[in-house]
Amino acid sequence: MNHRLETMARPFMRVLARWPLRAKQWLGAALAAAPFVVLLVLVVLDRGQVIIQARGELAGIQVTGTVATLDFELQAARLAQARAQAGDANAAADVARRRATEVMARVDALAQASRSSGWAAWWQAERQRSGADVAGLSSRRLQALTALVAEGSGLLVDPRPSTQSLVSMQVDQVTSLAEDLVSVQVDAAAGAGTVEPARLQALEDHLVMLRARHDALQRAGEEGLASWGRARERMQQWLDQARRAPGAADTDRSRMLTLADQAHAGLVQLHAEAGDRLAQRLSERARGAAVVVAAVVLACLAVGLGLAVAVHSMVSGYLRALRLLGNDIEALAGGDLSRYITSMRHDEIGRIGCSLERMSAQLSAMVAEVRSSAVRVGQAGQSMGEDGQALANRTEQQAAELRLSLATVDRLGEASRSTARTAEALDDLTTTLRERIEAGSTAMSDAVESVQALELSARRVAEVNGVIDDIAFQTNLLALNASVEAARAGEAGKGFAVVASEVRQLAQRCSDAAAEVRTLIDQSNRQVAESSNRIQTTHGALASVTGIVNEVSLRLRSLADTSVQQDTHLDEVRQHVQGLDRITQENAESVGKSGFASQALVEQAAALRKAVASMKLRQVTADEARELVERAMARVEAVGVDAALQEFNDGVSYVDRDAFVYVLDRSGVCHAAAGQEALLGQSVYDRPGWTFAMAEHFMKAAQAAAARGQGWIDYTGCDPSSGEPVAKSGYIVGLNAELFLGAAIHRNAEPTLGVSTAAPNGAATADEGADSLLGALAEAGT
Repeated sequence: MNHRLETMARPFMRVLARWPLRAKQWLGAALAAAPFVVLLVLVVLDRGQVIIQARGELAGIQVTGTVATLDFELQAARLAQARAQAGDANAAADVARRRATEVMARVDALAQASRSSGWAAWWQAERQRSGADVAGLSSRRLQALTALVAEGSGLLVDPRPSTQSLVSMQVDQVTSLAEDLVSVQVDAAAGAGTVEPARLQALEDHLVMLRARHDALQRAGEEGLASWGRARERMQQWLDQARRAPGAADTDRSRMLTLADQAHAGLVQLHAEAGDRLAQRLSERARGAAVVVAAVVLACLAVGLGLAVAVHSMVSGYLRALRLLGNDIEALAGGDLSRYITSMRHDEIGRIGCSLERMSAQLSAMVAEVRSSAVRVGQAGQSMGEDGQALANRTEQQAAELRLSLATVDRLGEASRSTARTAEALDDLTTTLRERIEAGSTAMSDAVESVQALELSARRVAEVNGVIDDIAFQTNLLALNASVEAARAGEAGKGFAVVASEVRQLAQRCSDAAAEVRTLIDQSNRQVAESSNRIQTTHGALASVTGIVNEVSLRLRSLADTSVQQDTHLDEVRQHVQGLDRITQENAESVGKSGFASQALVEQAAALRKAVASMKLRQVTADEARELVERAMARVEAVGVDAALQEFNDGVSYVDRDAFVYVLDRSGVCHAAAGQEALLGQSVYDRPGWTFAMAEHFMKAAQAAAARGQGWIDYTGCDPSSGEPVAKSGYIVGLNAELFLGAAIHRNAEPTLGVSTAAPNGAATADEGADSLLGALAEAGT
């Protein structure tokens, strides 16, 4: 249902969306006033109709009253004429006729004034018919004229019972009763003075009907007519007299005429009073309706005026509030987030103002966070760029060293392969050497055996030489014996002696030769023994050399295998070094890209800082806090620590919105706090709302930053107004071994109780700064 209504109202809403607020509010006021206007119109129309009807009826009463007066005067003239005919000298028929003529002139004047009405035309026709003499007028025709005027004026259709009773009496019944009374009396005066009972009964019935109408008037709440009692009494007297005196004397006839005059006069008075009462009620009705119309008009005017005043006040108040709100919004759109939006209103505009104030505060906090994060990210990006450049230089140096290492590995590979080839050649040589040594060893073994055989032969020769020596000795003995025998034999034995001498000489030579052979053999034996020993030693040495050669061969083979494996490993090392070279090159490219990225980050941070630099914020940002600290440090360097501390405490020139310069010692005691006199001499451990963990971590981070000379720290502090923990960042600069100076800024982040970190070299890390920046940007986009 709501969706259907919204769909139906959407075109109207689109039209209203193009209207200004004042027009829409006046439209709303007009719509609100429309029921009152409609009510006013209806009331005015209704009461106006009542007034018009009452005035028409009053005009009709004036005419009917005048016509009835004319009728009464005609009746009076007829009674006077009847009395004159009856011999009454006091009958003033001419006077009555003259009065009737005057009243007829009044009727003519009324008809002339109401020429457009139907009764005026009727009257003109009647006047033409009756002529100039009033005697030509008929009472019945005058009553018909009265009925026509009453109908035309609305008297006959008046809805009120009291008015109906008065109209009936004034228009019809009284004049009819008077006409019947006059007719009966005129007939009675012209005749024998008797009245027919039927006519008397008709008059009495007519009187009863008039009484019933009068009673109805009283039942309708109207007060009874004062002349009714006298008129009814006189009519009753006349009726009683007419019943008692049929054919009576002249005195009775005169009394009847007198009573008839009195009754007629009473009816005239009753008619006049009924007319006056009816005119009074109609006038009261007209005045009441006019009062109601005036009251309603005045009420509507008052309501309209009040509504106009209320709408004007509301529109003016709305427009003034919207204008102020628009000025605040324009200020916000112009970047002035330091403006506080206050509203004393409690309506929707006030709530919008409060929401706008909260939005402005949050935007200011977020922009301050973005600006601070941009500053710190720019510093971190610059530090990253410098570190990246240093890393690029080291990477380039490492790449050069890797290329040198790769060349060295190549040379080592070539040397390893050459060593493998040399080892293989040496292995072949050692194999040949081993084979030759083994052959030499075999030959040496054969030589040993030969020497041993030679030694045995020498021994055998020695033995033979011994035998020869024995034979030479025996021969010598035999030669000696022969000589002896030859000597004995003399000359006969002289030849034999010569032979014996020769044999002895031969034996001597054999003995000498045997001795020489024995000497040679002994020398040969000694040499053979020495050679045998040396051959044995050489054989042992060759056997040892063979083992060593075998071992060398094995080691050369192992060296060859190791060289092959080393070459394989060197190939792997070469591949790894080449991979490291590629990685180094890629790292160099990455470092280059990182440098470009850090430069781009610095440029983007600078652009972002420049984009939000024109905004006026409620909070101090990182660059402003750093400028504040640097200005304080410049003052310290200019006048000294003690004088600067005094200036910090005495003035507010080192206070910027929610940031101020403070100086703490290593124990956390405050020695200076610009614009914060209550903090002087107070320790951070004693600050309201600060837990020991918060103070301890703040002091550790601040001391670490001061020890490095300067730097940013992130920590959790306490909001002095609310007592709630808040995230803060501080720029810290060491003054001396005991004091450090700083300034803090509020951060638009969730506080982390008990966690404080220090950013090296006065800049946040890239990840922290980027995360903080992205978080702030995400909150601003939301």
